[in-house]
Amino acid sequence: MPGSGHRRRGFGLLVFGICGTVLLIWACTQSRNPQFELFLLIGVCTSVPPLTIACINFWQGAQADKLYRDKDSLARWTLSQTDQQANADAVYQGEKSNLGVMLIVGAILIALAFAFKMTAFQGMGWDVFLLFLLGIVALILYIALVIPWLKKRRMQSDSPDVVIGLYGSVLPGQYVLWNKRQLGMVAARLGAVSLVRQGDGDVLIVEYETLARSGYVKQSCRIPVPDGKREEAAQAGRKIAEASGVDFCDETKAP
Repeated sequence: MPGSGHRRRGFGLLVFGICGTVLLIWACTQSRNPQFELFLLIGVCTSVPPLTIACINFWQGAQADKLYRDKDSLARWTLSQTDQQANADAVYQGEKSNLGVMLIVGAILIALAFAFKMTAFQGMGWDVFLLFLLGIVALILYIALVIPWLKKRRMQSDSPDVVIGLYGSVLPGQYVLWNKRQLGMVAARLGAVSLVRQGDGDVLIVEYETLARSGYVKQSCRIPVPDGKREEAAQAGRKIAEASGVDFCDETKAP
């Protein structure tokens, strides 16, 4: 089942988060220890984020299996190992392009941190400040380098099944929703659907926007189409576009 990879990662993060919670509880009892702030910071970082991401993985696994079992799915196929590897490489190269932006943002955050330290937070010790600064640098590097690499690995190792639904899709290592509501708000909305030719194969690209604090952020879902599945992918793309009131573009047709 395509959700097995998500559940496996969720279980590993759950165990890690439980260990971090135990450390956090222990750190709360060490208020007289000179390293109290350090223990508390490590406990928070190793408990709350892993437990949150574990819950997300369990939810994604359940939803991926639900879509996989749905008999009314628009299209489904199994990728070859070559197609799966090529798709993982293409997505990874696309996300690596954000490295320069993340480094610039990191430099700005570090400069702001030093500015606040020299003005507003004179009471903060340099050891705590440098630890805080190191955490910022580690977070930026994790987002810019580690997350794309981890995503590539799971896209290479997870089940090769692809299932396309009206409002989302299951791919190796991915569960994508391009049309959803959350707390009464539109959390994701479809922008465009197109079937294009990339290299030696066809790719169904679904462009959508997800709601963030600063507004809607543009994203895209890249669905590789094996040989012999072009018509099935085109039909699925038309139905997805029709359901959201957007145009479908088939660039693989001969002029």
